[in-house]
Amino acid sequence: MVISCCVFSQSLKPIVQVVNDDTLFCFSIPQSKKLAKLVVKGAYNDSLAHALGSENRRLYALVEGKDQVIYNLDVKLDLTHQMAENHKENLRSIEGILEVRNKELKQKKRDKRWMAVGLVGLAIISVTR
Repeated sequence: MVISCCVFSQSLKPIVQVVNDDTLFCFSIPQSKKLAKLVVKGAYNDSLAHALGSENRRLYALVEGKDQVIYNLDVKLDLTHQMAENHKENLRSIEGILEVRNKELKQKKRDKRWMAVGLVGLAIISVTR
């Protein structure tokens, strides 16, 4: 197995050969097996790092989505509170109007009673004469 690398394990001592102005490092079969295991382990670690990175990006997207949902619900809650406050204000206004109208009705009833008493009094006076 021939690999062009600039860094090796310190326990591996390759045979260095120069071919066409290119430096080649040659390893024995046991060294090649050890390097192959390291390469496979590195590839596994790379794939694991890629999978974990993908999972991390997916989780960040979920967190962003959750944060957006929370923000939207906060806005909705604020608007709902504002609507409730507006309804309360409308009810207070309507109660004030009803109170004024009730006073007016009571005053009108009182005026009608006084008018009736006055008419009855006039009728009694006119009948007695």
